[in-house]
Amino acid sequence: MLASHLLHEIKQCTQRKDLTSARKAHALLVSNGYECDAYLGSYLIRMFISCDSLCDAEKVFDAMIERNLVTWTTLISLYIYHGERNRAFQAFSQFFHQGLLPNRVSLLTILSACKDPRCLPDGKRVHATMVCNEAHQDISIMNALVNMYGKCSTVEETRRFFDAMHTYDIISYSSMIAFYSQQYNIREVIMLSEGMQIHEITPNDVTFINILGAFSSHEVLEEARLVHIQIQCYGYEVHMSVANAIIAMYGRCWSLEDAYNVFDKIPYKDVASWNSIIGAHVEQRQIEIALRLFEEMQNKKGIFPDVFTFISLLKACTASLASENAMLLHVCICEDGLEHSLDINSSLIHAYSKCNGLQDAQKVFDRMVKRNKVSWNSIIGAYVNHGKLEVAHRLFFRMIEEEGKIPDKVTIVSILGAIVRSETLFEGKELHKFLLDHGYTIDEVMGSSLINIYGKCGDIKKAKEVFCSLHNSNVISWNAMLSVYIEQDKNDMALYLYRQMVEDRVCSSEQTFTIAIQACVNILDKQETISAKESTELKTAIGMIGKALHADALKKGFALSAFVGNNLVTMYGKCGTIAEAEYAFEGLSQSNIVSWNVMLLAYVDNGYGEAALQLFKLMWQEGMSPSRLAFKFAFLHKKVVAGHMMVLHRIYEGWFSHLVFMLTSYDTLHALR
Repeated sequence: MLASHLLHEIKQCTQRKDLTSARKAHALLVSNGYECDAYLGSYLIRMFISCDSLCDAEKVFDAMIERNLVTWTTLISLYIYHGERNRAFQAFSQFFHQGLLPNRVSLLTILSACKDPRCLPDGKRVHATMVCNEAHQDISIMNALVNMYGKCSTVEETRRFFDAMHTYDIISYSSMIAFYSQQYNIREVIMLSEGMQIHEITPNDVTFINILGAFSSHEVLEEARLVHIQIQCYGYEVHMSVANAIIAMYGRCWSLEDAYNVFDKIPYKDVASWNSIIGAHVEQRQIEIALRLFEEMQNKKGIFPDVFTFISLLKACTASLASENAMLLHVCICEDGLEHSLDINSSLIHAYSKCNGLQDAQKVFDRMVKRNKVSWNSIIGAYVNHGKLEVAHRLFFRMIEEEGKIPDKVTIVSILGAIVRSETLFEGKELHKFLLDHGYTIDEVMGSSLINIYGKCGDIKKAKEVFCSLHNSNVISWNAMLSVYIEQDKNDMALYLYRQMVEDRVCSSEQTFTIAIQACVNILDKQETISAKESTELKTAIGMIGKALHADALKKGFALSAFVGNNLVTMYGKCGTIAEAEYAFEGLSQSNIVSWNVMLLAYVDNGYGEAALQLFKLMWQEGMSPSRLAFKFAFLHKKVVAGHMMVLHRIYEGWFSHLVFMLTSYDTLHALR
């Protein structure tokens, strides 16, 4: 009877959320000898959760002699609620090692804590515990695992887990579609939609909203229209949230006509509908029309703007660098009582920063009563964009030390990018140490920035350490390491790394070939220090490597690129193989002034005077103005110029006197080549 009375009192305190009353109830329970009762203890912990007192809840838990799965799960949920994810995972591990098997509720609770890549190792350990029970048969737990991998790992790993599932429901498919949609991977989104039909799962409004999010450019407009037809067939176009998503999709696909067709059919437009059509104009940087719709929404339709309205319009100000509009919107924000919105203030900081209003951005930041990671990212990014690395670096550590905020990937990548541009090794090392000390998973984007930092500061060993530590290295990190070798004149190492890249079947890019061929060019530039025989052997060897690179580039379609093609022409020219240089030059999809210049120099360097002059004439006839450098190099050699002075004068009369001066000081200029 007493226990029932105490439980009633605890429940009353839980509803009232009054910490003073809760502590009195706890004291009453202790005085009656129920302090160690596991059943009442679980309710006590929940009571203190409702009162937002982590300290009191932990005291109750620590005093309990016997702890069951309910009390452990309650404590874990408390840690998650207070953002103490590490302690939540520790508690889960502790009760598991004490012989308690997690049930459905405890698994769903702990998996809800997995929200970013830092949680992946813990999330995988939770997943491993399910081998010991039948959790893999519970679709809710499987969906929670899909969500965990989607937020914490790569979409590829998430898909592997998804494909291994034995059963699916609408949540499984909607979640997987959402992850691909975030990457605008339309092909996979469509394949998953077809998979739903195979499993006879009918899409709902959430599924369609997720699908619509994958379409983001004019090139996929026709596919977007087909999805719209499918939505009409299922009868979801009348759902306000779906209709608004369709408008937003057409805005991203640059089809205002389609967007208005849907917008005009909505009988009772809400603020989200107006936000969607305003956003469609923002996507096309039509800020004046967007602002006109903003006025119409309020003055004619009596609909008040919300946070998303202002965020969209501020994005337009950012794109158009319209500081006056940003200030006007700031006034409207204050008039509508939204000046304390974290999201709006973050957008204001970003807009002012882009419009060269760094002081205004700082004022907005200083006036914020509360700040989140996004607002810190915005102000740090503002100083980074304005080249004020010292201030950005100081704010980064102030964010950690004073505010207790753990920087996310956006902040870190922003700071790393600034350090790369400033080539400050100390800040780079300090930030790298911070990432390691705080258990961050250094992904390919962070890793590539760190590689660039160490490379630009000449620390090849450290750059290689970072490169080798990356678990999921991609073409970005490989290119970064290749660039480091090139910058530090380790061209042979760059070619060796490229070979390793091919053997590991890493997908190469245009930049990969540009860098690798540049390594060949750099090696050939060192010929002055070797004998004639060694020079010939070197040209032959590099020529063979160059042809292999050329073949790979042709296979992957990059040889047509001006960057790759220009380097190929330069390399073949230095190897003395003019036929290959001409082949690379003629194969360019679109040659530029650099392409013509490097071909011209290839002819000159190899003594093809007539060909050089003919190319020079052709450049002039094609309206391709040769650069001064090409002009000087092409006609610096007397063997090319002999007999062609009058022709040259007609081609490029304005530079004739300059050429005569160059020829008289040929020996001096030749030494400068």
